[in-house]
Amino acid sequence: MKKSFAILVLSIFFVMLSTTGCSDMPTKLQAENDASTIAKNDAGSGKYFEVENLIRDNGWQEEQEYKIKFNYDLVAKSSYPEIFIEKLKVFTDEGRSMTAEERKKMMLPMAMVGMAFGLQGMMGGSTPVEKAISLVRKNANIQDYINANRDYYDKNPGALNFLLGVVYSELEDLGLDENMVKGQKLSRTITIGYKKTEKGWIKKE
Repeated sequence: MKKSFAILVLSIFFVMLSTTGCSDMPTKLQAENDASTIAKNDAGSGKYFEVENLIRDNGWQEEQEYKIKFNYDLVAKSSYPEIFIEKLKVFTDEGRSMTAEERKKMMLPMAMVGMAFGLQGMMGGSTPVEKAISLVRKNANIQDYINANRDYYDKNPGALNFLLGVVYSELEDLGLDENMVKGQKLSRTITIGYKKTEKGWIKKE
């Protein structure tokens, strides 16, 4: 009886040890929860993508932190043009709801973004605006949306090209391709870093 009780106490001790800051690495549950949260926020996941095949690939100690690598797939709920229209609609609706004073305050930020686009062109590459206009010319659905909101764009010279460039640049930064279709899988990899504290392992921002 005494031996069995001792084994039980030791078992409880080791379980508790594995879930506290005394462990040599973050717990499996903690790492998976953090990876799941990051994946769900990737590229508008939840709204535009489903997360599939979230798999831990490797983990290693690196100086004062522990790093864990995960692989996963994003499955597109919509095609690229559909997402483009959705984003354009959000910005257009925001523009419609602005007061004249709010629009004035936006002039400087818009000018700065326009300058950034221009610098890209000067460096030899196509600007986001140019890429977006090329996309619009090839897609009737985007053309239809723009034409349906022509009253707003005509009353605000420069707004359309500005918004087209902003939307294209945002989707480009997210790693989305113009040819993406509904159901297409995008392979992703993330590496999460953790630092050890008195209260356990904390994910680094």
